[in-house]
Amino acid sequence: MRSLHDQCFAYFLLQVGDGKEPVINNDMIQVPPLMSMPWEGDQSVDRLIESVFPNLNSHSHDRDYMVQRAILTLRNDEVDRLNEKIIKKFDGMEQIYYSIDSVEDDPTTYISKSS
Repeated sequence: MRSLHDQCFAYFLLQVGDGKEPVINNDMIQVPPLMSMPWEGDQSVDRLIESVFPNLNSHSHDRDYMVQRAILTLRNDEVDRLNEKIIKKFDGMEQIYYSIDSVEDDPTTYISKSS
């Protein structure tokens, strides 16, 4: 978690959680400039991805690198859009794996319980 290694961020989270951060319009807070990024269209999304996942191609098979990073969004359509952009950055051919919910011609067997 970011707050373990970033004391400034941890302090900010505590201030928000304790209700000590100034509130705007009864339900918003001002995020410090070092923790935010100005919105300039799709370029901002690309910069966000690059800042969270720098040098993604050279780390694409590094599990530790991947699990230490996340981009949080409010809606699933935003998640889908981000996932699509991030996936396109990976080298290699796309592979689609299909799943099934049942096995064809599989006889149902039950284990009887002796009492």
